[in-house]
Amino acid sequence: VNQPNILHLLSEVRKIAIMLALLTGLLFSHTALAADIARFEAESMSLPTGGTTLSGAWAQANCSGGVCAKLEDDGTATKSITTTTRAEEIRVIAQRGASSTTGVIAINVSVDGVAQAARVVDQLPVDSSMQAYVWTVSVPAGKRTIGVIGSDLAGANSLIFDVVSLDNGASPPADAD
Repeated sequence: VNQPNILHLLSEVRKIAIMLALLTGLLFSHTALAADIARFEAESMSLPTGGTTLSGAWAQANCSGGVCAKLEDDGTATKSITTTTRAEEIRVIAQRGASSTTGVIAINVSVDGVAQAARVVDQLPVDSSMQAYVWTVSVPAGKRTIGVIGSDLAGANSLIFDVVSLDNGASPPADAD
């Protein structure tokens, strides 16, 4: 076997290995950019007066893990978390309760007791799936208390919410949902 051919072959193999390593790094870094910094289920939060968990047939079909939280009175559900990375967004998966037919219902989030700008919870048909409500807010790394605030919940109006996540605000990969 000719030694220059072996050296050339080894050089080509090395180039291919480097290209594969770079491609793998790019794929994994893109996924990491869209990763949640913190994620928790609503039912793991401390619920205020008028807050309950839903775990029946509807929750089994519509909530992550078959359980979610429901606020029937104005209030704030809270959870203490510790992160090692700064977050740029808070996302809450939520919808109006099935009997919420009139008026405006608002959802908001708080970081260490400081409320952000409230969002109106869309009026959806009862059989609609939950929606993501997103707040652009800088959440420094460290121990934080995250709150989900329901307001204008008088009468039959209620707020159902499920997963709360903090992330860095990067767009998720095209195949993620």
